[in-house]
Amino acid sequence: MKSKIYILGASGSSSWSGSDGLWIQTAKLLVQKHQVCTISPLPKETLLEHGLNPHRHIQLPALAKKPFPSRTALKVYGMGILACIRPKSGDILLFSQGSIDTFFDAMYWRWLSRLTCKRISLTQLNTEIKAYPLHLVQAGRSFFAGTATNIFVSQRNLDVAKRQFLYAFPNGRVIYNAPKFDLNELPWPENRIIQLASVGRFEVETKGQLVLLESLSKLKHKPWALNLYGNGPDEGLIREAIGFFGLGERCTIHGYVDHPEEIWRSNHALVLFSTMEGFPLVIAEAMLSGRVCAVSDVGGNRELFEGQQLDLISSPGSIPSTVAIIKNLLQKTAQELRGIGQSNTIVAKRHRLNKSMAVLAEEIEYLVDDEQN
Repeated sequence: MKSKIYILGASGSSSWSGSDGLWIQTAKLLVQKHQVCTISPLPKETLLEHGLNPHRHIQLPALAKKPFPSRTALKVYGMGILACIRPKSGDILLFSQGSIDTFFDAMYWRWLSRLTCKRISLTQLNTEIKAYPLHLVQAGRSFFAGTATNIFVSQRNLDVAKRQFLYAFPNGRVIYNAPKFDLNELPWPENRIIQLASVGRFEVETKGQLVLLESLSKLKHKPWALNLYGNGPDEGLIREAIGFFGLGERCTIHGYVDHPEEIWRSNHALVLFSTMEGFPLVIAEAMLSGRVCAVSDVGGNRELFEGQQLDLISSPGSIPSTVAIIKNLLQKTAQELRGIGQSNTIVAKRHRLNKSMAVLAEEIEYLVDDEQN
């Protein structure tokens, strides 16, 4: 009997985010030859907008930002939905979790622990300072050991997981996040004033927009302009901060932009001073487009950097460090910046960042073939 492929995108929101990108792109390849059932808080309309039309789609409740009573009721509802989904022993499950510990959530744990099919885990994020009590470390080891392949989107996330769960992850591997679009190096923007692009969800605790704005407020004597792209719950707070730091004439909020070329045609550098990451799509997109990246040292942010690009990495949450990095960026000549951007494109293509979804699809198809032989 032909194996089915189930993909559980365990995000907390019903809106698309970067953590959904890799499993959606992979599913688009798999549906060409296999029956694929997707399970996610994302509505099917969102999947269709991204070019994915699965054999079957089951929508789970979105839990993010819900008050405790509603969240509890939604979890019970979600557990009921999952209980009706029964993959056979010869089927394959890709479990894409937004964070390293999502599988502990009661909505997923019971269902995952009862499955008899082979599974692959895909972890998008790891909170590096978090430690777990012994009983969760032991439960986590059991989960990861019972998984055919544990995929992480950066080597640093994998290394942190080894420490957190005291497990060597012999079945672990790294596959970097893939952009939604096939990107190539773009012409260098002609604007003489360096255009900085902050690209990401408007969520200041994790994406660091307040750190960026405070740091830029200390560099008002330098020529620069900041363009912010994204949406999210903290847009009002970011607008307030722009006024508080006196940056209203230097900052523009553009909202969400679907195609990264719209960003990188006119911007010279990505500025991303987040507090936690996996391997951000925005870094892959900026590198493939031939742009410079100034980032904080978390997750896989710096993992693919080489040469002068390594001089543009700050300590997370540190204003003096962030100011120093931005100052270093602003002092570079256009020729130097263009050279860094060109080097980034070469590195990104060497790591096949445009092909990550094909690598993950091959990993899943290997298990499918193994089940059928």
